[in-house]
Amino acid sequence: MTFKVVSGENQRTHAIGKFWKQETPSEEASLEALNKLNSYKKYYKNRIVSPINWGKVQPNEVRFVLYKKGLEQLVLKFKSEHSNYLNWFTKNNLVQSPWHDITSSTFNYFTIEGPCWEERCRDFHINHYYTECSVDDGWLSIGNTIECDWEKRFSGTSFIYSKVGRRDNYNKKSSFSGDSDVLAIYVR
Repeated sequence: MTFKVVSGENQRTHAIGKFWKQETPSEEASLEALNKLNSYKKYYKNRIVSPINWGKVQPNEVRFVLYKKGLEQLVLKFKSEHSNYLNWFTKNNLVQSPWHDITSSTFNYFTIEGPCWEERCRDFHINHYYTECSVDDGWLSIGNTIECDWEKRFSGTSFIYSKVGRRDNYNKKSSFSGDSDVLAIYVR
């Protein structure tokens, strides 16, 4: 595990993508931070997540996992050979996802650090289209924004993903889950 954040209200006020990009590790000395539960509220980041160390370690795979009560809800797997700590999260590197339409789709965002409004951001954002809240359409949005009604359903930092095997309009409550409580990223 190289990275972990929990959903809900946290001590961090800045975006998850900005936390990922910081070169300083966080909570590395805490074994409790490495569990898959949301009992440890502080954000965790291993020193591997930096430009120099990522290059030294040269991971060949990255797993992006959302958990609820310690059980996997969503797994995305990326190849990461010849990548750096910022560019592994792309459509071209994606090798496993639950969404059958993602390889043939277009995106306005497939990025670690997504759009922000002040300090509220949509990070690790995989999105097809949006111009206004009623037509927002995508697969994944990790963030703390409260711009749209579909985001206001969840408090604080939320992990919103399509659970229907394809992209959809975020406003369709039956198509999206936002009840994951842990986001963890692993490298190998």
